[in-house]
Amino acid sequence: NASTGFGIGRDRRAVSSYEILMDQSLAANAPLETLIPGLRIVPAVEGLAGAEIELAGAPNAAGRLKAAIAQFDSPDFVFIDCPPSLSLLTLNALVAADGVLIPLQTEFYAMEGLSQLLKTVEQVRARQNPRLDIEGVVLTMHDRRNRLSDLVAADVRAALGARVFETMMSG
Repeated sequence: NASTGFGIGRDRRAVSSYEILMDQSLAANAPLETLIPGLRIVPAVEGLAGAEIELAGAPNAAGRLKAAIAQFDSPDFVFIDCPPSLSLLTLNALVAADGVLIPLQTEFYAMEGLSQLLKTVEQVRARQNPRLDIEGVVLTMHDRRNRLSDLVAADVRAALGARVFETMMSG
């Protein structure tokens, strides 16, 4: 939805994140100008969901996004939005990234997902991307009326300390 939100109509989405994963040579022309000066987006399309199946067994399957981003015209920052699952698409993002910003709902099951994500980050750091670091955790959908929300926030702060941002997004 970011593409639509930033004014990129479907008619402008000829080269998407799906295409650059499949063919990194298309990446240089993929970032599209938005209504915000200096902000460019590589749109996602519905076909991205099938990329995982198509990439399975492909050479350098986990490093394709990194190769594509290397074709971009010297961006200051690249933000990669990932689904809330530890899939091949998320692995591509972790291999390509220098840092990870984790939005975390303050609810019980999110803690389990955070634990799995932290293990995955450690594995990627050890095997494929030694630059990868946790930049921070943003607590989201925090409900101050719910004691469990406060307990989860306290547990995350105890485990990750200063990496948890003070600002919380209410739900």
